Amino acid sequence: ALSWVRKNWAEGNVFENQPWDVGSDGKVVYIYGQAHAADWAQVGRYKADGTNDMVSNWRTHWDLAGAEYKGLPAGYMGASSLTRSGIVLKRTGRCDLRSWTTADYNTWQSDGNGSMRKGKWPLDFLYNAPCNIASVSTAGPGYNGYTASSSQTYGGQSVVIDRRYNNMFIGMNTKSVLPGGNPDFEPAVIAMDNTGALMWYSRLYHEVMPTAPFDTVTSTPDQYIDGLAMDYANNNLVVNARTHGNNVSNFWKGNAVAANPSATGFQNQYTGTNGNIHLEWIGKLSITNGEFMGSTYMGEYNNNANASAAVLTDPNLYSWPNPNAGWANLNTTRTARNSMKVSTNGSVLVGAVGRHSMTTSNAYQKNVRPSATNATTSPWANFVRLYEPDFSKPIYSSLVTGQFDTITGANGDNTTLYGFHKTPQGIIGVGKHSVTAGTITASGASIPTTNVLPFGSATPSNESAILFYYKSANMLNANDSLFFNNLQGPLNIGFTLNAYSKTNTNMLLWQLNNEKDLYTYNVQHCLDGNSFKTVSDNIYSLQNSLNNQYSFEHKNPSDGANYYRIMQTAANGNVIYSNVEKVFFDNPTGLSVYPNPSKQEVFINLTDDKIEYKIIDALGKIIKSGLVKNQHIDLAGMQTGNYILQIQTAKANYTKALAIQ
Repeated sequence: ALSWVRKNWAEGNVFENQPWDVGSDGKVVYIYGQAHAADWAQVGRYKADGTNDMVSNWRTHWDLAGAEYKGLPAGYMGASSLTRSGIVLKRTGRCDLRSWTTADYNTWQSDGNGSMRKGKWPLDFLYNAPCNIASVSTAGPGYNGYTASSSQTYGGQSVVIDRRYNNMFIGMNTKSVLPGGNPDFEPAVIAMDNTGALMWYSRLYHEVMPTAPFDTVTSTPDQYIDGLAMDYANNNLVVNARTHGNNVSNFWKGNAVAANPSATGFQNQYTGTNGNIHLEWIGKLSITNGEFMGSTYMGEYNNNANASAAVLTDPNLYSWPNPNAGWANLNTTRTARNSMKVSTNGSVLVGAVGRHSMTTSNAYQKNVRPSATNATTSPWANFVRLYEPDFSKPIYSSLVTGQFDTITGANGDNTTLYGFHKTPQGIIGVGKHSVTAGTITASGASIPTTNVLPFGSATPSNESAILFYYKSANMLNANDSLFFNNLQGPLNIGFTLNAYSKTNTNMLLWQLNNEKDLYTYNVQHCLDGNSFKTVSDNIYSLQNSLNNQYSFEHKNPSDGANYYRIMQTAANGNVIYSNVEKVFFDNPTGLSVYPNPSKQEVFINLTDDKIEYKIIDALGKIIKSGLVKNQHIDLAGMQTGNYILQIQTAKANYTKALAIQ
């Protein structure tokens, strides 16, 4: 059942990126408002119950009446209690992300990749003095010649929480003015502990050159944060950033890593011609101090470019041109916002759109490779890609687009991808197939499909949803699962639970393939699909089974929905779980519904003081709900079909199948 709802105002990039995350304590950190506009932008936090939260080391707070207090709560002297906190992402009158003392403002510290930078807080570089809360000055420039632009709000772009400690990581950028007067956008990744205390921040590029003469750097490309994710296996924060143009300076290169001089990212620097294009960058920073650990650019190839460059020698990289060997032209590449995922071993999964996007030899849908002798054309196309943990090469890269003409590129460029998940066997994702402008006709050609499930279709109609599941042998990782996050060994393939209801009992059946070791099985049960408890004695393998087949009879289960899973424990203590099975139990001594099937009304046999009902269709949508009066439910106006009737009293919940004629 729905617990709570909060509506957050969002416009522009904040609306498109939807930056938020939830910690293991249930608290939600979010960004709302505008980006680079005139009104308001803020980071906030809700408690697990949806009410506003106080964050002791954030620097802006509000009392019960909505009055604002600038400073830490420890110094508050007002009569009304403070009730909520925020980080105000705004230039005028604000000190939230600036140093308050001269000592902090003048602090020189590591930039995370072999050089130094000035200022303890991420916005110090725009101003010529620390921030005085009582009289805020926005005078610049800072030590490197940058000044703040006239735009009031900053761009809050991404949020992720380390669920082990509930520390917060925030991605943002500021609109600036360069020493020559040109406008720009500067990124920052900000790390705070769960009290809001600053741990570190990263600009993602050198503010000062790491070698003599140690000059400050004018980094002219507009730069943004498109996503953050946690790499728990390597204790790193993964950053998906973007640059607009490639002149002067850019994000740190994958072949210039102070912490690992031998590192070489797959696309280890910005190559190609200058131009008004967007390229993505993916890097890792140490969670503890923001130290740069490695990166790759994502700049997909252009049509009709230099196809004679040296090719990649790894067989899975399919003899594509080496992106670090003088490839002449790149096209804009854009990743799906805040959709990056990290495998349990640190591999990084992204979805993006590019022009002549590289695909691997194990891809389901390969792109046509550039050729020095034959004209080959690729449309703009969405694709998914999984990188090695150190970004040294892609493990898997496949298009997800209409089957296109390789000479003209026609019929592709008709999909958009939104979300992804790494499973034990591959990549599952979701997107949409577009329509032709001004029509309700699906655009271009169909995506090549196989194994289409009964609820799906191989042919799009109108603007259709896309669900895809790509598998390959080199993506196998048993730990990449909602159920197997803590596994130490391989997934026991073939461990499947089946369950069904019969008189006064629910029957459970499961079978293991090639079972050779001693295991213990326990049946676990719950009514909500989450809070499982063991309901069986230990069931031992090899001694009590026939052909590795097992069964368990759950007597007198609860009326309505029952959820089951099997917990298998090996002799070495490793635990894995089966799939979850949902069984509806129709208790003859519980709820009775009559007549069933019915046309206009039904009656139930319960007489409690307060009885609530819901009628739910086959898609899970609540069609009708209310209170049962005089044991009667009116069905007038409902369409013919099969439904689920849910009844809730103070004593119990019941579920019945209901047919309406």
